[in-house]
Amino acid sequence: SSGINAESGKGLRFANRRQEEIDKLVIERRVLRRKARKACSQSVKDGFNALLRGLAEKLCKLRRAEARRKKQREVRRQRGGFTRDPFKAIKGILEPSPVGELKCSKEELDNHLSN
Repeated sequence: SSGINAESGKGLRFANRRQEEIDKLVIERRVLRRKARKACSQSVKDGFNALLRGLAEKLCKLRRAEARRKKQREVRRQRGGFTRDPFKAIKGILEPSPVGELKCSKEELDNHLSN
């Protein structure tokens, strides 16, 4: 993996160190699972399963840390928006812009809500 995740509107986005480590561990887990399935003796399978358990703990820890980082980033972004324009931020919370398209007519909706 070269570290490049995807192309965004601004240019190339690179995976951070933790995300690259997660990707490597997922690939390693796939290989270990394949080897565990093809193992002939039970002791070898048990060894692979022990390795898989340790790998799962690492993956869980890394994913939790990455989710925390993303959440903190989102909170920071929200806080910045609030300090820049508090009225706009509160309006976005109290009156969010509608998402999607209405599949029924306005009259059908009014009729349904009135009953």
